[in-house]
Amino acid sequence: MKNILYILFFLALWACNKDGKSSENTQDGMTALIDKVTESNGGGEGCFVPYQPKVCELIDVQTIARILGVQASDIEEEGDASLMLHKLGKNKDKPYKGSKYNSCEYKWTDPSGKTFNKKMPMIGDMEMRIGGFVTVGCIAAVKDIEQFKFYHRPVTQAELDKANKSANKEMDKRASEGKNTKSEAEIGKSIIPSLSEGMDIQYVEGVGEIATRTYSTMSMDGVDLTVYQNKNHFSVNVTMDTKSKEENLAMAKKIALEILKKCK
Repeated sequence: MKNILYILFFLALWACNKDGKSSENTQDGMTALIDKVTESNGGGEGCFVPYQPKVCELIDVQTIARILGVQASDIEEEGDASLMLHKLGKNKDKPYKGSKYNSCEYKWTDPSGKTFNKKMPMIGDMEMRIGGFVTVGCIAAVKDIEQFKFYHRPVTQAELDKANKSANKEMDKRASEGKNTKSEAEIGKSIIPSLSEGMDIQYVEGVGEIATRTYSTMSMDGVDLTVYQNKNHFSVNVTMDTKSKEENLAMAKKIALEILKKCK
């Protein structure tokens, strides 16, 4: 549950500034939090860790397009520089410990220009062009399979409620210590319940030594698949508009199986 608390607190801290410009204290808090999560994993290097600085080499655009059933020419590839966790967590004045958050994103937009009505969490209905994205990466060394299961496992509603309460207390503490303003703390606390709403984590079979998938209200019909193999884990996120959670999960598993070929 500790890992859930870190994630909720981090996302709430990032959301404190709606214009995307965080205060120096907020950025310091993000860096410290990322370091804390990173250091909690440990373990050997494994065969995926060398791909941390070159995550886009895990899988090519053509393979992504084949699995999604779209044209490769309609996919845009972006490296880790655009990843929120990487960009906001990095402290340029010291060695960065958050390289485990490097990801590669593959964005697809329907070339027909068709739109649909999408219900966005905390925003409401929006008319959007049909599209989707795939994100791969977040590679980390893990001591063993038991440690993976400790951080990536099904959680109960009681555990989520406890994590929400702890994250709220942490926001209040940071405000009292002057690390964030009271206004930032209140904004963070107001969105914490939304971050864990509908969170459903379950084990899935047929990929890696062990894997979990996560659904949540925030991610809508998207899925986050985290796969453990040979003392490493990596994540695959698939969110294709007009596809169900089950369909997105099926595509995420196919992508993960392709990535696993890098670690034979």
